[in-house]
Amino acid sequence: MKTVSLVIFVVIQSIVLFAQNITGIVKYNQVIRNSSDTTNYTEIEMELIFNTQKTIYKVTPKKLSGKLHGFSESKAIFYKANPSADRIGTVYKDFVLNTVSAVEPAMQERIFMRDTMTAINWKIGKETKTLGELVCQRAEADVRGRHWTVWFAPQISSSSGPWKLYGLPGLILEASDHTRNIKYLFESIQIPAPANTIIEPLEPDTDQRVMNRNQFVKQLIINRDNYIKMIDADSNYPGIKTTMKIGSIEIFSEMEEK
Repeated sequence: MKTVSLVIFVVIQSIVLFAQNITGIVKYNQVIRNSSDTTNYTEIEMELIFNTQKTIYKVTPKKLSGKLHGFSESKAIFYKANPSADRIGTVYKDFVLNTVSAVEPAMQERIFMRDTMTAINWKIGKETKTLGELVCQRAEADVRGRHWTVWFAPQISSSSGPWKLYGLPGLILEASDHTRNIKYLFESIQIPAPANTIIEPLEPDTDQRVMNRNQFVKQLIINRDNYIKMIDADSNYPGIKTTMKIGSIEIFSEMEEK
């Protein structure tokens, strides 16, 4: 009886160890609509390379092009993505250091924003749906200015997901904000990832400024106001002041017009 118990214990420990070391790749179709026109949107293939300790979300390396819909006679046209230029769209999460990092645009400047991960108040529902061969659960939460509905796979021991979404007891395979202007649609998953797969940390470029969220928003406001002043100085209509609303996946409430 002791021998059987020992064998069972070893098997269980092996399964847990495998789960802790598992690495995989999820491919998403990232869809972003920038206006009320439902035919006007962009889409690009992204991937999340993950294990239980860290993840990186980025443009799929072998498919560096996306589609613009509704911009040319209501037909989809292709555009070239260039992730090596400024790495906008790439998000790195380190669950050991408890940080999330990304390169964020602040008008013409590119700032490296590194935040401490804070708890997200997810409300997990009872609804389920199957994505690929994985049964996923529904969850909702307010994250970085938007209300998100996501579907996560409890079978996969990573609490990450696309973009800056994380914090559920399983990998997020699909997500959309309440306006459905931003969607991350599940395409495929590969477990384990190829043996040569590496999750490289996202680090700032030489001389690139590093800021947390609060510092970034303050600098973004400064950069925006300076840009508006430059436009107004060159304007032929001095009595009219320029206003500007910056659109992004993350909504900064501090920048909303009062």
